[in-house]
Amino acid sequence: MAAVQASIDIPGYAVHYEIHRGGQGIVYHATQESTGRSVAIKVLLHGSVSTPRQRARFEREVDLAARIHHPHVVSILDRGVTRDGRGFFAMEYIEGKALDEYLACQHLTVDRVLALFLSICKGVQAAHQRGVLHRDLKPGNVLVSPSGHATVLDFGLAKSEIDQAATMSRTVAGEFMGTLAYAAPEQLAGDPDQIDVRTDVYALGVILYEMLTKRLPHDTSGGVESTIRSVRESEPQRPSKIVKIDPDLSTIVMHALEKLPDRRYQSVDAMTSDINRFLQSKPIMARDPSAVYQLRKFVRRHHAGVAVGCVAILGVFGVVAALSVGVLRTNAALQVAEQRRIEADTELEKQQSVTDFFEELLSEVDPGMSGPDMRVIDLLDVAANRAPERFAEFADLRGGIQSTLGETYTRLGAYAQAETQLRSSIEALQNQQEGKPEQIAGAMCVLAHVLSSTQRFSESEAMLDEADAIAESIHADPGANFLHAQLTHQRGILLHDQGMHAESLAHYQRAIALLDSDESESAGRLRGQILIGMGVNAKRLERFEDALSHYAQAERILLRYRSENHPDLLACLSNRAEILVDLGKWDEAESLQRDLLDRRIAVFGPDHERVGITLNNLGDLLRERGKLDESSEMFSRAIEIFRVSPGDPSMRLAMVLHNAGALHIARKHPETALPLIHEAVSMAGSLLPKEHWVLASFRIKLAECYLALGRTEEARGELNIARPALVAALGESHSRVLRADELLAQAANAEAD
Repeated sequence: MAAVQASIDIPGYAVHYEIHRGGQGIVYHATQESTGRSVAIKVLLHGSVSTPRQRARFEREVDLAARIHHPHVVSILDRGVTRDGRGFFAMEYIEGKALDEYLACQHLTVDRVLALFLSICKGVQAAHQRGVLHRDLKPGNVLVSPSGHATVLDFGLAKSEIDQAATMSRTVAGEFMGTLAYAAPEQLAGDPDQIDVRTDVYALGVILYEMLTKRLPHDTSGGVESTIRSVRESEPQRPSKIVKIDPDLSTIVMHALEKLPDRRYQSVDAMTSDINRFLQSKPIMARDPSAVYQLRKFVRRHHAGVAVGCVAILGVFGVVAALSVGVLRTNAALQVAEQRRIEADTELEKQQSVTDFFEELLSEVDPGMSGPDMRVIDLLDVAANRAPERFAEFADLRGGIQSTLGETYTRLGAYAQAETQLRSSIEALQNQQEGKPEQIAGAMCVLAHVLSSTQRFSESEAMLDEADAIAESIHADPGANFLHAQLTHQRGILLHDQGMHAESLAHYQRAIALLDSDESESAGRLRGQILIGMGVNAKRLERFEDALSHYAQAERILLRYRSENHPDLLACLSNRAEILVDLGKWDEAESLQRDLLDRRIAVFGPDHERVGITLNNLGDLLRERGKLDESSEMFSRAIEIFRVSPGDPSMRLAMVLHNAGALHIARKHPETALPLIHEAVSMAGSLLPKEHWVLASFRIKLAECYLALGRTEEARGELNIARPALVAALGESHSRVLRADELLAQAANAEAD
């Protein structure tokens, strides 16, 4: 259908054409003149058509939507009044299709459907966390970009949980608001008191039902009364009776569609957690967890790495067993006093409980039951699930085990599981009358790393401050320097993640100095990790030879203590391969990246995020070498891995989208590149400080894309935002700044022509 030309004057905007017209307002495509940014503008219907109630609802939509800042929720950029006095607001322009239209032209697997649905849930959950209920969730209010990124929009019927009184004044009892086919039973009753987050959970259940079965759960062809009666009284057919899907997934959908809110998932987070458990072949919470059922799910999960699993669990056992070493000293004092005998008995009981615990875990490694390829993380999951109950009486042991599990999960990049274990560990250790402060501070240090790795920088800094305070209180103890070195190193990582490279390097150097006289294995491993960080820093500042030297030192140190396929060594190799690219050693870099890909698949499995990182790096290298078809294949595999990864949108996904967009620019397909790079910029903008150099680098690529499309003003707008941020972080002579200058010159020449 041809676009309807616009005939409206909005100050500060060049309005191009009408996109959509609804009962409340009209949406136009426009360009923001001050920035050159492409936007969508929603304008309230003319005063002769709109009512005071509609105008109030329009204002509320702006107020509520502006509270939410998330990659999967449309961003509000501006608000104001048109020349003829109508209210408007500007939002990011999303190139995509409504969810139902997108699905109609795609053939997605169940896993891809669930990944897309989970991204929608993330947007809705972000709204709920800010006290906003949507109340009109449906496929038409979800846009999906060509790359598969979902964005929730249209908060015209949204309700604030924070300001209930104001909401009540706008929603009259007995008045139905929403879309009939997606409305919960309590919503159809028109009672605003009954509407809460579980109402949106129901609508999401309808959406997931439709995504899986291609039909609605209730017949809507018989008119309003018939539909309402069906929703409130009849049970929909189970999805597994319509299409071939797992019964557990069908149960999840039906649980979201329960008639009574109290019987549904109590939050969007609870629903997404169950979906993630399903995707990991774990028992779901929406059904009774019988022993046979849980055993079946456990057996299904174990499908990759028995030998490596044994080594990893024995390593964990070795660390935890150290907690019980005091038993030998206690046994020698049994004849001194009855109290010592009691203490010894307690320590013996602890030692036996640890031994029994790990014997049971290792007995799970039964090739006849689980196959020869049980993964490390599967055994860690078993340990994590059993430890709290098994060590309920020994909080110090439980805290130590959970701390070690959390650190191991962190090294595997399983940040959600790591955070759970570390927080439980800290709580258990803090509740001890004779707590071990250095152990608490150590767990806090690892948790700070998890928080920084998931772009929660302020939380990470607060956690480090708390750990530093504990470290200061025990500064005279043996080993205090090692703890200070750990915390200083982690603060350097946090500063690096925020783009503060000079400050980060100073912390790395201070951490190395703190380890100067420590020749222990722990200190050696930490030195290796710090040297890796120094190498990454040197690369960012384009000191490539320095970076290569740091990596070589790190490899030599770590090989004394680690196997050649340990995650720390593989990370070091990955960084070295990137430096070889910077030095123009293409053949050596490509050979190393291909070897690294094979090794990471062998260690982590084909769908792990670390494999995704290597695919992205290899894809970028192949793009630079002109091997565009193979590069495209690498990026596609990486995007698929990061799309289905549980948790919030990550910078890793943003980076792959950026690089895939760069590939399409190299292929002279800027129209295909644009939505990918635009999504990368949007995602990075939600995760990083606005002045971060990575976000600025993404804007440079977006500007390059705009120039290729002849959209010079928009290109200049992005460059004017990006260049100062790059100069501040990297300096005037950095290659990224020079690239920005080249593109600014191209833009000037294009305008002159």
